[in-house]
Amino acid sequence: MLRKATHLAAVLFLFSVLLTGCGGTGPEEAAQGALEATISGDFKSATDFFCKSMLEDMPPQELIDEIAKELQQYDFDFSGLKYEVLEQSDDAAKVHVTGSISATGPDDEKNDEMDETISLVKEDGKWKVCE
Repeated sequence: MLRKATHLAAVLFLFSVLLTGCGGTGPEEAAQGALEATISGDFKSATDFFCKSMLEDMPPQELIDEIAKELQQYDFDFSGLKYEVLEQSDDAAKVHVTGSISATGPDDEKNDEMDETISLVKEDGKWKVCE
């Protein structure tokens, strides 16, 4: 069940990636917030930080709700992840995320490896994930 939920979250993350930093945070913090909110199933908070074009391409709310319900059954540990800014200009950045995420759920415990590059843009003075 975790594998399916993690896969669905990854699809959602890659299809309509999320978050941005608040205030003075940089692209690295925005990427971290986006990833943690998405995988934890906190899509309501996360979507506040999507770039405008991502919000237009969001999957149906029913799918988002289904994924969130499954993911929220787990406790996630993101301490094994590392974030590295690969590129950054005044209005765009790429952050590479590597490492492992562990999840403890009602029936199982899993570790998944991550190796993703997250694209961000600056909109209205804030870093926002925008694939």
